[in-house]
Amino acid sequence: MALLRYLPEGRLKKAAKNYRALAFFLLILMFIPFAVDQVRTAVYPQLENMGVLPMFGMAKSASTVQRYDPNVQVSGEFYDEVQEMRATEEPEYDQNLARQLPELAPTRQALDKSRSYRSSDLFSLPSNTMLQSIDEGALVQTGPGLPGWYWDSVNLSWNGPVSRGQEVSIYYLPPWANSVVKVVRVILVGLLGLLLAGIRLPALRTSTSALGTVFSTLISSALVSSALLIPSPSPSPAIANEFPSTELLQELQTRLLEPPECLPDCAQTSRLRLDADPGMLRLRLEVHVMEEVAVPLPCTAEQWLPQTLLVDGKPVRALSRSSDGVLWVNLEKGIHQVLLEGHLPGRSTVLIPLNLPVHRVDAKVKGWALEDVHENGAADKQLQLTRIKQETTSDMPSLEAEALPPFVLVDRSLFLGLEWRALTRVHRISPPGTAVVLEVPLLSGESVITDGVRVKDGKILVNMGPAQSSMTWESALEEAENVDLVAPDTTGWVEAWRAEVSPIWNMEQTEGINVVHRADPRGVWAPVWRSWPGESVKLRITRPEGVFGSTFTIDTSQYLLKPGKHATDVTLSFVARSSLGGQHILGLPEGAELTGITIDGALQPIRPEGDKLTLPVSPGRQAYDIKWRLPEGVGTR
Repeated sequence: MALLRYLPEGRLKKAAKNYRALAFFLLILMFIPFAVDQVRTAVYPQLENMGVLPMFGMAKSASTVQRYDPNVQVSGEFYDEVQEMRATEEPEYDQNLARQLPELAPTRQALDKSRSYRSSDLFSLPSNTMLQSIDEGALVQTGPGLPGWYWDSVNLSWNGPVSRGQEVSIYYLPPWANSVVKVVRVILVGLLGLLLAGIRLPALRTSTSALGTVFSTLISSALVSSALLIPSPSPSPAIANEFPSTELLQELQTRLLEPPECLPDCAQTSRLRLDADPGMLRLRLEVHVMEEVAVPLPCTAEQWLPQTLLVDGKPVRALSRSSDGVLWVNLEKGIHQVLLEGHLPGRSTVLIPLNLPVHRVDAKVKGWALEDVHENGAADKQLQLTRIKQETTSDMPSLEAEALPPFVLVDRSLFLGLEWRALTRVHRISPPGTAVVLEVPLLSGESVITDGVRVKDGKILVNMGPAQSSMTWESALEEAENVDLVAPDTTGWVEAWRAEVSPIWNMEQTEGINVVHRADPRGVWAPVWRSWPGESVKLRITRPEGVFGSTFTIDTSQYLLKPGKHATDVTLSFVARSSLGGQHILGLPEGAELTGITIDGALQPIRPEGDKLTLPVSPGRQAYDIKWRLPEGVGTR
């Protein structure tokens, strides 16, 4: 503006005019939203941070114990109460408190400690929402709702050194002065725009057209350069007509080598006849085959191999053995009789893997005990022959050295909530390659609820294949005041016990070995015992009575008004916690017309009675959204 007074006519003065017109155009673009925001916040200061809503903090709470964050700043009528709670809270780690806070997130230190405990990864850590469920008949306090909101923060910084004796004085503008400042800002920026607008309309048009010309030139040059970068199409070489084509040959090859559609169920064993004496084993199988496939036989090189193999009474000339030692024979479509016969090795146990499913097993054994055959003739994935006596006969070879028996860890995890559950996992410790056949006793009052797990005479029949690393089952437990955990006196496995208890129960150890670990990586109080054969632990489980207190707490709330010319729409949203089911009465403003209620996102057909609105309350946490309309709209003030 200063140069325009003294510049002579020419390009430089014309450029200055165009620059002033462009500046005026940009000022208008910025001035409109700026003026709207300043005037709106001058009249309604609470709309200042609409882009970033105020943060509402919720205190961490459990069913019976409250823990408050010392960094949360509170004020008002809750201040004295919170300070008293913080003063009485012990700083050291409280096991009982940690046990009653299952939702407490693990800290980095806790995770580092859990990584150093090498055996902790053997325990299963499911979500176990049943431990956090609330008993509908218990009077469990939910605690107060603490304010944790903030609005604005101001950072103060200095470039140079600051001594201890220096002071900083801060002055706050009152709300009325802040509103005046916002209006003055709009007026000053408007005056600046009037100064920049002191030009003629044709000049403005000229500058605008010049700006449009520049943009058009840039776009045209960009289009021309991009067109130059596009390569011109070149003629593709002619392809000679060849028949058959490579694609057709590939398709024909795929069809020829396509596996049968019945795989992997092209063959099944309907019956298996097993005859065993101290020195000889005979297996007769009836195999049904839908297509010509290779069928695995029930034998391995590490356990037992037959000396005679007949298919439909004829000797087999070709066999195949896989890397795991299993024999395979090729069978055509139809029903076949397969006979395997051979001497038994001089070992105390022999495993017979059933690599092909068998529907029924008929057995006749002498000098052996056959395991893993059900009462109805069904069998597991493998059979085990255990020698019950040693006889010196001419047809029985002498005893030979055998591999070490498998060794496992039986991990029992107890979850004591409204319902008592037990999760047991058998984890292989010895190297794979040998099958695991064990009888693991059940706990007192334990009932297995997992399908496919066999129970006989109060014991779980564990049958794991050579490549299987673990087996897991879930059980229901009967509630009892005393829980006894006893490790059987055996060399086949060791046991580890873990207990996770809901806040509604109190657990005390009366006898037994010491705890080796008290918390899992989630921060949940879950003591762990690692036993040797013959050791035990006795636990006493009691249910304490609840302490009187509030059973309904509102954590956060938001009151949103949308005023119009003749009416105002209101939305009240709040999140509440309750330990009991019941009702909560909400008072509506005079003349309010209810338009909708949603609880946890579901629409509810609830009508008010006068100015009282009765809301249903369920145990746990719920989110309420209530909408109504007021007859008053925006007035003069």
